Amino acid sequence: GGFADLRRIHAAVIVDRAGHRAIVIGKAYMRVPWFETMYARRISAMDKTDLLCLRYYRRAHEAANRSEVKSCLNRDDAIRGTGSFAPATVAGSWELTMCEEAIGSVLDIMRAIVIEDQPFAAVAMQRFGSREEVTWKDGVRKVRLVPMRKHVVIIEEEFVVGLSRLRAHAELYVKIERGTRP
Repeated sequence: GGFADLRRIHAAVIVDRAGHRAIVIGKAYMRVPWFETMYARRISAMDKTDLLCLRYYRRAHEAANRSEVKSCLNRDDAIRGTGSFAPATVAGSWELTMCEEAIGSVLDIMRAIVIEDQPFAAVAMQRFGSREEVTWKDGVRKVRLVPMRKHVVIIEEEFVVGLSRLRAHAELYVKIERGTRP
């Protein structure tokens, strides 16, 4: 697969001003995180708790990096909020710091996949480089850059290590959020 899929929100974006007509200015789109795609396609051996822990990490990152403008534009109920932004930003920053300390040495891999929505192959090419793959179609030579398979496997293994460390840290918080005690 490629980068994260786009999912269409089936609602028009409307600009509403007091005393004026509402104006439809287009459709809103939202990125589906790459780890959600991996879970749906069964690319990685993740279970539901792993998925919830990855969502927790991503939500902590988004909360730590939120602003009033981003919050007004955001349609995700988990991030959008009312009231003061400072306490929520501090809490998100603390949660993010704790997650990233737990992840440890494979933090760059986890950030690339969970936060930046990069697939394993893209991360492998960034770290190890790529090779040219030449194909011929209808007499036309096509060249594309691909990673070595062994490098993709290394990235997948490091992701699994990071996921297990994240799960060890975040599983309790995820259970508390869901209302189930360990």
